[in-house]
Amino acid sequence: MIGSQQRNIKPSAGKRRFGIRVDRGKSSDSHIPPLPPNSQGDCHYFSPSGRGGALSRPASKRFALGCRVLNIVICLLALALTVGLQAAVYEKYLFKGNPLDDQILKILDELKSRPESSELHNNLGAKLMEKQFPKDSMREFKKAVRCDGKNYQAWFNLGLAHESMGNTFRALRAFKKTLKYKKGHDLAHYHVGMIYERWGFTHAAIRHYAAAIRFNPKIIDVAYNPAIVDNDMLPRVFSYIYKRYRTSTLQPYQMLPVPPAPAVEPAKAAVPSKETPKKPQPPQKGVGQKKEAVMQPQTPPAAPEPAPPPPVQPAPPQPPEAPPPAQPAPPQPPEAPPPAK
Repeated sequence: MIGSQQRNIKPSAGKRRFGIRVDRGKSSDSHIPPLPPNSQGDCHYFSPSGRGGALSRPASKRFALGCRVLNIVICLLALALTVGLQAAVYEKYLFKGNPLDDQILKILDELKSRPESSELHNNLGAKLMEKQFPKDSMREFKKAVRCDGKNYQAWFNLGLAHESMGNTFRALRAFKKTLKYKKGHDLAHYHVGMIYERWGFTHAAIRHYAAAIRFNPKIIDVAYNPAIVDNDMLPRVFSYIYKRYRTSTLQPYQMLPVPPAPAVEPAKAAVPSKETPKKPQPPQKGVGQKKEAVMQPQTPPAAPEPAPPPPVQPAPPQPPEAPPPAQPAPPQPPEAPPPAK
Protein backbone atom coordinates (compact mmCIF):
# COMPACT_ATOMS: atom_id res chain seq x y z
CA MET A 1 0.00 0.00 0.00
CA ILE A 2 2.75 2.38 0.93
CA GLY A 3 4.66 1.49 -2.21
CA SER A 4 1.66 2.26 -4.41
CA GLN A 5 1.14 5.51 -2.59
CA GLN A 6 4.78 6.33 -3.08
CA ARG A 7 4.51 5.66 -6.81
CA ASN A 8 1.41 7.87 -7.18
CA ILE A 9 3.13 10.95 -5.74
CA LYS A 10 4.44 13.23 -8.44
CA PRO A 11 7.75 15.01 -7.94
CA SER A 12 6.06 18.41 -8.02
CA ALA A 13 7.32 21.29 -6.02
CA GLY A 14 5.78 21.79 -2.59
CA LYS A 15 6.49 23.32 0.77
CA ARG A 16 9.12 21.71 2.93
CA ARG A 17 8.04 21.08 6.51
CA PHE A 18 10.38 19.54 9.09
CA GLY A 19 12.71 18.44 6.31
CA ILE A 20 9.91 16.68 4.35
CA ARG A 21 8.54 17.93 1.04
CA VAL A 22 4.75 17.98 1.02
CA ASP A 23 3.03 17.67 -2.36
CA ARG A 24 -0.01 19.78 -3.16
CA GLY A 25 -1.16 17.69 -6.19
CA LYS A 26 -4.70 16.47 -6.95
CA SER A 27 -3.95 12.90 -5.96
CA SER A 28 -5.99 11.66 -3.01
CA ASP A 29 -2.88 10.09 -1.51
CA SER A 30 -0.64 13.07 -2.06
CA HIS A 31 -0.95 14.19 1.55
CA ILE A 32 1.08 11.19 2.75
CA PRO A 33 4.81 11.97 2.52
CA PRO A 34 7.19 9.30 1.29
CA LEU A 35 9.18 7.14 3.66
CA PRO A 36 12.72 8.25 4.34
CA PRO A 37 15.37 6.20 2.59
CA ASN A 38 17.09 3.28 4.35
CA SER A 39 14.23 2.97 6.88
CA GLN A 40 14.42 -0.47 8.45
CA GLY A 41 10.87 -1.01 9.59
CA ASP A 42 10.69 1.88 12.10
CA CYS A 43 7.08 2.75 12.74
CA HIS A 44 6.46 6.43 11.85
CA TYR A 45 3.24 8.31 12.26
CA PHE A 46 2.30 11.22 10.01
CA SER A 47 -0.65 13.49 10.62
CA PRO A 48 -3.19 13.94 7.79
CA SER A 49 -1.99 17.53 7.31
CA GLY A 50 1.48 16.28 6.54
CA ARG A 51 3.12 17.94 9.57
CA GLY A 52 5.62 16.06 11.59
CA GLY A 53 6.39 16.59 15.26
CA ALA A 54 7.03 14.65 18.41
CA LEU A 55 4.83 11.79 17.23
CA SER A 56 6.85 11.47 14.03
CA ARG A 57 9.79 10.08 16.01
CA PRO A 58 10.07 6.35 16.66
CA ALA A 59 8.38 5.08 19.80
CA SER A 60 11.68 3.95 21.30
CA LYS A 61 13.20 7.41 20.92
CA ARG A 62 10.16 9.12 22.43
CA PHE A 63 10.33 6.83 25.44
CA ALA A 64 14.04 7.49 25.93
CA LEU A 65 13.52 11.25 25.69
CA GLY A 66 10.68 11.14 28.23
CA CYS A 67 12.81 9.16 30.69
CA ARG A 68 15.65 11.64 30.32
CA VAL A 69 13.39 14.63 31.00
CA LEU A 70 11.87 12.86 34.02
CA ASN A 71 15.33 12.20 35.47
CA ILE A 72 16.29 15.84 35.07
CA VAL A 73 13.13 17.01 36.84
CA ILE A 74 13.69 14.59 39.72
CA CYS A 75 17.29 15.78 40.14
CA LEU A 76 16.24 19.43 40.19
CA LEU A 77 13.57 18.77 42.81
CA ALA A 78 16.04 16.88 45.00
CA LEU A 79 18.58 19.70 44.68
CA ALA A 80 15.99 22.32 45.60
CA LEU A 81 14.90 20.30 48.64
CA THR A 82 18.51 19.88 49.77
CA VAL A 83 19.26 23.59 49.43
CA GLY A 84 16.11 24.49 51.34
CA LEU A 85 16.85 22.15 54.24
CA GLN A 86 20.48 23.00 54.76
CA ALA A 87 21.50 26.02 56.84
CA ALA A 88 22.26 29.34 55.21
CA VAL A 89 25.81 29.85 54.03
CA TYR A 90 26.24 33.27 55.63
CA GLU A 91 25.73 31.83 59.13
CA LYS A 92 29.27 30.42 58.97
CA TYR A 93 30.69 33.94 58.72
CA LEU A 94 28.87 35.48 61.67
CA PHE A 95 30.79 36.14 64.88
CA LYS A 96 29.44 37.29 68.22
CA GLY A 97 30.85 40.61 69.35
CA ASN A 98 30.60 42.26 65.95
CA PRO A 99 27.71 44.79 66.08
CA LEU A 100 26.44 43.96 62.58
CA ASP A 101 26.66 40.21 63.17
CA ASP A 102 24.88 40.58 66.51
CA GLN A 103 21.99 42.36 64.78
CA ILE A 104 21.74 39.59 62.17
CA LEU A 105 21.76 36.88 64.85
CA LYS A 106 19.06 38.75 66.79
CA ILE A 107 16.83 38.91 63.69
CA LEU A 108 17.40 35.20 63.06
CA ASP A 109 16.28 34.38 66.60
CA GLU A 110 13.11 36.44 66.12
CA LEU A 111 12.40 34.72 62.81
CA LYS A 112 12.29 31.34 64.54
CA SER A 113 9.21 32.45 66.47
CA ARG A 114 7.68 34.56 63.65
CA PRO A 115 8.68 33.05 60.30
CA GLU A 116 5.88 34.82 58.38
CA SER A 117 6.92 38.35 59.37
CA SER A 118 7.54 40.41 56.24
CA GLU A 119 9.29 43.19 58.19
CA LEU A 120 11.82 40.79 59.73
CA HIS A 121 12.70 39.26 56.34
CA ASN A 122 13.12 42.74 54.88
CA ASN A 123 15.38 43.87 57.73
CA LEU A 124 17.44 40.70 57.47
CA GLY A 125 17.89 41.25 53.73
CA ALA A 126 19.05 44.82 54.33
CA LYS A 127 21.62 43.67 56.91
CA LEU A 128 22.84 40.88 54.64
CA MET A 129 23.30 43.36 51.80
CA GLU A 130 25.37 45.46 54.19
CA LYS A 131 27.34 42.28 55.01
CA GLN A 132 28.01 41.77 51.24
CA PHE A 133 25.79 38.71 50.71
CA PRO A 134 23.70 39.84 47.71
CA LYS A 135 22.14 36.48 46.78
CA ASP A 136 21.04 35.70 50.33
CA SER A 137 19.78 39.26 50.66
CA MET A 138 17.69 38.91 47.50
CA ARG A 139 16.27 35.64 48.81
CA GLU A 140 15.13 37.40 52.00
CA PHE A 141 13.55 40.25 50.03
CA LYS A 142 11.59 37.72 47.96
CA LYS A 143 10.37 36.06 51.15
CA ALA A 144 9.30 39.47 52.46
CA VAL A 145 7.16 40.28 49.40
CA ARG A 146 5.82 36.72 49.44
CA CYS A 147 4.64 37.17 53.04
CA ASP A 148 3.16 40.62 52.35
CA GLY A 149 2.66 41.62 48.74
CA LYS A 150 1.92 45.26 49.70
CA ASN A 151 5.19 45.84 51.52
CA TYR A 152 6.47 48.59 49.22
CA GLN A 153 9.77 48.95 51.06
CA ALA A 154 10.58 45.28 50.45
CA TRP A 155 9.71 45.73 46.74
CA PHE A 156 12.06 48.73 46.56
CA ASN A 157 14.90 46.82 48.23
CA LEU A 158 14.34 43.92 45.86
CA GLY A 159 14.58 46.33 42.93
CA LEU A 160 17.86 47.70 44.27
CA ALA A 161 19.23 44.16 44.59
CA HIS A 162 18.24 43.31 41.01
CA GLU A 163 19.71 46.56 39.74
CA SER A 164 23.01 45.92 41.51
CA MET A 165 23.23 42.49 39.87
CA GLY A 166 22.39 43.81 36.38
CA ASN A 167 18.81 42.48 36.14
CA THR A 168 17.34 45.68 34.74
CA PHE A 169 13.96 44.30 33.67
CA ARG A 170 13.32 42.69 37.06
CA ALA A 171 14.49 45.84 38.82
CA LEU A 172 12.03 47.93 36.78
CA ARG A 173 9.21 45.56 37.66
CA ALA A 174 10.06 45.80 41.38
CA PHE A 175 10.21 49.61 41.23
CA LYS A 176 6.84 49.69 39.44
CA LYS A 177 5.40 47.53 42.23
CA THR A 178 6.77 50.03 44.74
CA LEU A 179 5.02 52.90 42.96
CA LYS A 180 1.83 50.88 42.81
CA TYR A 181 1.57 50.61 46.59
CA LYS A 182 3.36 53.91 47.39
CA LYS A 183 2.76 56.47 44.65
CA GLY A 184 4.88 59.16 46.28
CA HIS A 185 8.06 57.10 46.71
CA ASP A 186 10.75 59.53 45.58
CA LEU A 187 13.65 57.08 45.26
CA ALA A 188 11.56 54.62 43.24
CA HIS A 189 10.70 57.41 40.79
CA TYR A 190 14.35 58.35 40.56
CA HIS A 191 15.54 54.80 39.82
CA VAL A 192 12.82 54.29 37.22
CA GLY A 193 14.07 57.49 35.59
CA MET A 194 17.63 56.12 35.63
CA ILE A 195 16.54 52.94 33.86
CA TYR A 196 14.57 54.88 31.24
CA GLU A 197 17.52 57.19 30.67
CA ARG A 198 19.79 54.16 30.18
CA TRP A 199 17.38 52.74 27.61
CA GLY A 200 17.09 56.03 25.73
CA PHE A 201 13.55 57.02 26.79
CA THR A 202 14.49 60.61 27.60
CA HIS A 203 11.04 62.13 28.06
CA ALA A 204 9.86 59.34 30.39
CA ALA A 205 13.09 59.68 32.39
CA ILE A 206 12.59 63.44 32.77
CA ARG A 207 9.02 62.94 33.98
CA HIS A 208 10.10 60.47 36.66
CA TYR A 209 13.02 62.69 37.74
CA ALA A 210 10.65 65.65 38.05
CA ALA A 211 8.19 63.59 40.09
CA ALA A 212 10.97 62.52 42.45
CA ILE A 213 12.10 66.13 42.99
CA ARG A 214 8.53 67.35 43.50
CA PHE A 215 7.81 64.71 46.12
CA ASN A 216 11.07 65.26 47.98
CA PRO A 217 13.38 68.19 47.10
CA LYS A 218 16.02 66.65 49.34
CA ILE A 219 16.69 64.03 46.67
CA ILE A 220 19.21 66.32 44.97
CA ASP A 221 21.35 66.09 48.10
CA VAL A 222 24.34 63.80 47.65
CA ALA A 223 24.18 62.57 51.25
CA TYR A 224 20.58 61.40 50.71
CA ASN A 225 20.89 60.20 47.10
CA PRO A 226 24.49 59.47 46.01
CA ALA A 227 23.34 58.55 42.48
CA ILE A 228 22.63 62.25 41.77
CA VAL A 229 26.36 62.77 41.11
CA ASP A 230 26.21 61.03 37.71
CA ASN A 231 22.99 62.71 36.57
CA ASP A 232 23.57 65.05 33.63
CA MET A 233 19.88 65.72 32.97
CA LEU A 234 19.19 67.94 35.97
CA PRO A 235 19.08 71.23 33.97
CA ARG A 236 16.50 69.74 31.62
CA VAL A 237 14.56 68.36 34.57
CA PHE A 238 14.36 71.74 36.31
CA SER A 239 13.39 73.40 33.05
CA TYR A 240 10.58 70.87 32.69
CA ILE A 241 9.44 71.52 36.27
CA TYR A 242 9.41 75.29 35.72
CA LYS A 243 7.49 75.05 32.47
CA ARG A 244 5.04 72.54 33.88
CA TYR A 245 4.39 73.98 37.32
CA ARG A 246 5.64 77.60 36.92
CA THR A 247 7.88 77.36 39.92
CA SER A 248 11.41 76.34 40.81
CA THR A 249 12.15 73.70 43.37
CA LEU A 250 15.65 74.98 44.07
CA GLN A 251 14.41 78.21 45.68
CA PRO A 252 12.60 77.41 48.94
CA TYR A 253 9.67 79.51 50.08
CA GLN A 254 10.42 82.14 52.71
CA MET A 255 9.12 81.80 56.27
CA LEU A 256 8.33 84.56 58.76
CA PRO A 257 9.03 84.48 62.51
CA VAL A 258 5.89 84.06 64.56
CA PRO A 259 5.65 86.34 67.65
CA PRO A 260 4.84 84.60 70.92
CA ALA A 261 1.22 84.58 71.93
CA PRO A 262 0.28 86.87 74.88
CA ALA A 263 -0.16 85.17 78.20
CA VAL A 264 -3.80 84.68 79.09
CA GLU A 265 -4.69 85.13 82.77
CA PRO A 266 -7.01 82.53 84.23
CA ALA A 267 -10.60 83.78 84.52
CA LYS A 268 -11.73 84.55 88.07
CA ALA A 269 -14.96 83.11 89.38
CA ALA A 270 -17.77 85.68 89.64
CA VAL A 271 -18.69 86.49 93.27
CA PRO A 272 -22.45 87.13 93.79
CA SER A 273 -23.08 90.62 95.15
CA LYS A 274 -25.12 91.07 98.34
CA GLU A 275 -26.59 94.47 97.39
CA THR A 276 -30.35 94.65 97.00
CA PRO A 277 -31.50 95.65 93.54
CA LYS A 278 -32.75 99.25 93.32
CA LYS A 279 -36.36 99.83 92.37
CA PRO A 280 -36.73 101.79 89.14
CA GLN A 281 -38.41 105.19 89.63
CA PRO A 282 -41.52 105.99 87.56
CA PRO A 283 -40.94 108.43 84.74
CA GLN A 284 -41.88 112.05 85.49
CA LYS A 285 -44.74 113.63 83.57
CA GLY A 286 -43.59 116.47 81.40
CA VAL A 287 -45.62 119.46 80.15
CA GLY A 288 -47.67 118.66 77.03
CA GLN A 289 -47.19 114.89 77.35
CA LYS A 290 -50.04 112.46 77.32
CA LYS A 291 -50.90 110.69 80.47
CA GLU A 292 -49.69 107.16 80.33
CA ALA A 293 -50.33 104.37 82.66
CA VAL A 294 -47.52 103.93 85.03
CA MET A 295 -45.94 100.60 84.35
CA GLN A 296 -45.32 98.64 87.43
CA PRO A 297 -41.73 97.53 87.46
CA GLN A 298 -41.27 93.84 87.39
CA THR A 299 -39.91 92.61 90.61
CA PRO A 300 -36.98 90.27 90.22
CA PRO A 301 -37.61 86.72 91.25
CA ALA A 302 -36.97 86.10 94.87
CA ALA A 303 -33.75 84.37 95.58
CA PRO A 304 -34.15 80.86 96.91
CA GLU A 305 -34.03 80.69 100.64
CA PRO A 306 -30.94 79.07 102.00
CA ALA A 307 -31.39 75.60 103.32
CA PRO A 308 -31.74 75.48 107.11
CA PRO A 309 -28.65 74.32 108.91
CA PRO A 310 -28.75 70.76 110.15
CA PRO A 311 -29.92 70.39 113.75
CA VAL A 312 -27.16 70.40 116.29
CA GLN A 313 -27.17 67.22 118.24
CA PRO A 314 -26.51 67.67 121.98
CA ALA A 315 -23.31 66.27 123.22
CA PRO A 316 -23.68 63.11 125.30
CA PRO A 317 -23.44 63.71 129.09
CA GLN A 318 -20.01 63.31 130.47
CA PRO A 319 -19.62 61.08 133.58
CA PRO A 320 -18.71 62.97 136.77
CA GLU A 321 -15.09 63.20 137.40
CA ALA A 322 -13.89 61.08 140.33
CA PRO A 323 -12.13 62.95 143.12
CA PRO A 324 -8.42 62.45 143.17
CA PRO A 325 -7.26 59.90 145.73
CA ALA A 326 -6.08 61.34 149.05
CA GLN A 327 -2.37 61.17 149.42
CA PRO A 328 -1.12 59.80 152.81
CA ALA A 329 0.55 62.27 155.10
CA PRO A 330 4.27 61.93 155.26
CA PRO A 331 5.45 60.16 158.45
CA GLN A 332 6.52 62.41 161.26
CA PRO A 333 10.02 61.86 162.63
CA PRO A 334 10.06 60.56 166.22
CA GLU A 335 10.59 63.12 168.89
CA ALA A 336 14.01 63.15 170.57
CA PRO A 337 13.97 62.21 174.29
CA PRO A 338 14.72 65.04 176.65
CA PRO A 339 18.30 65.24 177.84
CA ALA A 340 19.09 63.64 181.18
CA LYS A 341 19.78 65.98 184.11
